[in-house]
Amino acid sequence: MRWLKANVDGTAYSSENRVSIEGVLRDSNGGWQFGFMRNLGSCPVLLAEIRAIHNMILHSWRLRHRQVELKTDNLETVRILKGTSSALSSHDIVASIQEMLTFE
Repeated sequence: MRWLKANVDGTAYSSENRVSIEGVLRDSNGGWQFGFMRNLGSCPVLLAEIRAIHNMILHSWRLRHRQVELKTDNLETVRILKGTSSALSSHDIVASIQEMLTFE
């Protein structure tokens, strides 16, 4: 099976008090496979970053791609998912992602 690359981001628009998430999935040649953008309304940007990752994993799996290199620009989300940060550690979506990351 081939590896795909995913980029995700959560963006806060402070002047409008809203947050959105976006992501794109590409094949090894840079060819577009899937993309999304979603308005979350008002929520913490860190939670938006986590939701973007969750959305990308779910969509990748729906397309039957389990070998995905996922890139985010938020180091704290990486720490949360690795369990080295206690931020959002009790949130269900964090536990869901951590469980998915253990599947082969």
